[in-house]
Amino acid sequence: MRQTLLTGMIALLCSSCYHVYYSPNTPNAPMLSQKGEVKLNGAIGFGANSEYTSGELQLAYAPAKNFGLLLNGFTAAKSEETDDALEKGKGSYAELAPGFFTPISTNAKWRAELFAGLGTGSVTNNYGGSSSSKVGITKAFFQPAIGFKSKHFEAAFVPKISFVHWKVQEDRINEARDSYDKQDLNRIRDNPRFTTFEPSLILRAGGENIKAQFGLTLSNLNQFYFESIENGLISVGISIGLGGKEK
Repeated sequence: MRQTLLTGMIALLCSSCYHVYYSPNTPNAPMLSQKGEVKLNGAIGFGANSEYTSGELQLAYAPAKNFGLLLNGFTAAKSEETDDALEKGKGSYAELAPGFFTPISTNAKWRAELFAGLGTGSVTNNYGGSSSSKVGITKAFFQPAIGFKSKHFEAAFVPKISFVHWKVQEDRINEARDSYDKQDLNRIRDNPRFTTFEPSLILRAGGENIKAQFGLTLSNLNQFYFESIENGLISVGISIGLGGKEK
């Protein structure tokens, strides 16, 4: 089994049957309410197919009425003992997005958001022996959301669209030993861009300022990259909100 990890949103990881070079990250859907509000989310995640482990840190801030800023970081790593080597992969990704938020009901509990941003990251892999690689990723995304926000519960549906560009930055693969990994990198060179629909459900419940958070994010199966995209991410964590208190 070969492991490969690409930030991701990162381009990430592998399963027992194939290698995955891209994974969605959990979208930051803060459901902001008013100027000066801050929300900080921290979570760990697990790939639905490739079984990688990730960590995420997200910050949202409303510097003005109806205007918000998002800053998100994502890291992932996995190591695996094969018959002849210890294979390792690690990657990191960060993104920034400005956007707009507004109530859509008379009691302001139902809300809508629209963010658009850019992200960048890279991943390094050691396939065992002298084989290794590094792949960089840049990503533009369009992130609308609709949700509900009350004192003890929040929910958001996020139909995110991502435009991904990945690039092989280093290729030190022994083709005779790791021919499948070489083919994966050649596919990235030949097809460096793709678009993916990444719908997500975010749930938060708990106290007025501190809530538990659950996220489920999918990424559609692009036909060409059918065996190169992680199609699911499950994340759990904590969400801390300051300002924007709900009744």
